[in-house]
Amino acid sequence: MWRANPPDDRTVLAQAGTGSCDTDLEPLVWESADIVVVGAAVRVPQAGGCDDMMNWHDVTVPLREPLGDRAPLDAYTGAPVPGWTF
Repeated sequence: MWRANPPDDRTVLAQAGTGSCDTDLEPLVWESADIVVVGAAVRVPQAGGCDDMMNWHDVTVPLREPLGDRAPLDAYTGAPVPGWTF
């Protein structure tokens, strides 16, 4: 899930869904001249009881270069970010 109105051109705001027992949420980004791929990673517990609840977390992803007119892509789907406008 993506959020509009980032604070500046070197930041992408998103929401990442995690399980209730997942920890260490980390934003991931890959940049090229034409695209920016954004996702997130978590540490999943080895074993134990955990519910199936999806929890949403705000994720701030810093970019090396301004987003400019590069197309932001979702790392999970590979698709352009829905509703993104330049």
